[in-house]
Amino acid sequence: MTTEDWVITLLRSLAVGSVTFLVASGFSLIFGLMDVLNLAHGTLFMIGAYVGWTVFVRPDTFVDISTPAGLVGGGLALIALWTYLLQGKLPANVARIWPWVGLAVGGLILVWGVRQYPITIWNPGVFAESPGTFALAASQGTLTLPEPKLFTANPYLVLLAIVAGSLIGGAALAGFAVRPPAGGGAVFSGVKRFPRGAVISAGVLFMFGLGTFFFHGALTNLLVSINNSWLFLLAVLVAVGVGFGLGAMMESALIR
Repeated sequence: MTTEDWVITLLRSLAVGSVTFLVASGFSLIFGLMDVLNLAHGTLFMIGAYVGWTVFVRPDTFVDISTPAGLVGGGLALIALWTYLLQGKLPANVARIWPWVGLAVGGLILVWGVRQYPITIWNPGVFAESPGTFALAASQGTLTLPEPKLFTANPYLVLLAIVAGSLIGGAALAGFAVRPPAGGGAVFSGVKRFPRGAVISAGVLFMFGLGTFFFHGALTNLLVSINNSWLFLLAVLVAVGVGFGLGAMMESALIR
């Protein structure tokens, strides 16, 4: 995609987002806030539908993305654990400053790790690698997946960077929750017990991410060779899961 096309696409996206925001603002006055939030959740399910379509047409891309997504999700799932461990343990001055430092450091490490992880995905700028070409081939039963991309850096170093970046970023986000107010006073983080559920969720996500990494070829071949009905069912489940996850993340981060 050329720079001009990229700018045009970006401006069109901003225009659509602005119109959607104005419509949602009007709906909030007419129907109330919660119905507008349901509209936003519906939009996230539309994003999930696109992800599900990608799973059906390009299962190799789904397997590639599953590894960094699982590792990042596992690191962020431990935010509740960091909140439980850090509350009231740091001096006030350190507690106010270090979340910003941790967020910057974790973000840089995570961005480097994700950028170094090879993801085989379509290229809209090349017709033979465009989404429409793969969709047509899938509908005709002639889909041939390209060769997977290779690592340009040490793969274990890349995985370590993704895990470390997500853990540091999660700890930094937890640090914002346990920072003492500027004028002093108590900190109410909302985490009073050991978050066993968060630890279990993080473990499952880490195992999922590492499993898709070590069994990448076998999983890709399995998804390509299975019956289309089962692949479609998997795509639907992934679509619902992505929409549910994004909606829950938005509600927990921006509302609660």
